[in-house]
Amino acid sequence: MIKRRTLPLLAAAAALPALWRPRPAFAALPIPPGNVINSRVIRKDSDIGTAKYVFDRDGDTLRVHISVDLVVKLGPVPVFRYTHRDVETWQGDTLMSLEATTDDDGTPKFCSARRVAEGLAVKGSHGPPYVAPANALGTTYWNMKTISTPLINTEDGHLLDITMTPQGPKPFPLANGGSVPTREWEMTGDLHTELFYEADGRWAGMIYHAKDKSMVQYLRL
Repeated sequence: MIKRRTLPLLAAAAALPALWRPRPAFAALPIPPGNVINSRVIRKDSDIGTAKYVFDRDGDTLRVHISVDLVVKLGPVPVFRYTHRDVETWQGDTLMSLEATTDDDGTPKFCSARRVAEGLAVKGSHGPPYVAPANALGTTYWNMKTISTPLINTEDGHLLDITMTPQGPKPFPLANGGSVPTREWEMTGDLHTELFYEADGRWAGMIYHAKDKSMVQYLRL
C-alpha cells in the first residue's frame, strides 16, 4: 500500500522535466533503428561481401554480434577470403568484454578483452597480454566514441598507434545509391581509414586502405 505522505513525492517526480528522469541504460550509445546495421563491402567498384552488426538488448546488458565475410575474385576464381566474428558485451555505456576471431586468407587471428579494475585485460595473436586503458574500444567503429579513445585491433589484439583528424562535413554514399550528410574523421598511423558519422552519432560507413593499397568501402544498406 502506498502511504498517504508519499503521494506528493510521486506527483512531484512525475512532473519533473524529462532531463531529470533516469536515462535508459543505452541512451549514450547510437543503437540503430531495428537493432541491425547491414553494409555492403565494395572494392574497385566490385561487391566483395557483407558486414552485419546485430544489437541484442537484455536489461542493462547489450551484446553486439558482428560478422564480416569477404571474397575477392580474379574473374570467377577466389584469390582472397576474409571472415571475422566478434561479440562485444556492454553494461550500460561501458564496454565490458569482446571476443573476436578472424580468418585472414588462411591466417587465424584472435582478440579477447575483459574489463578489470585497471582497464581492459587484452590477449591476442599479436603478442603478450597487456592491460589497455579503461576507455579503450575495439575497432568495430559503430560507436562514435571511436574517434576519441584508444583503439584495440579486434583482429589480433594490439593497441593501435593512431591519430584521428577531423575532416569536416561530407556526404557519404549509401549502398542503395543515395547518400547522407556526415562528418568525416581520418585515422592515420597503424591503420589508414576514413570514418563517417551522422549528426546523431550514427555510423554511416567507412573507407579503408587494404594491404595491396586498394580502397575498400563499407556502405550501409
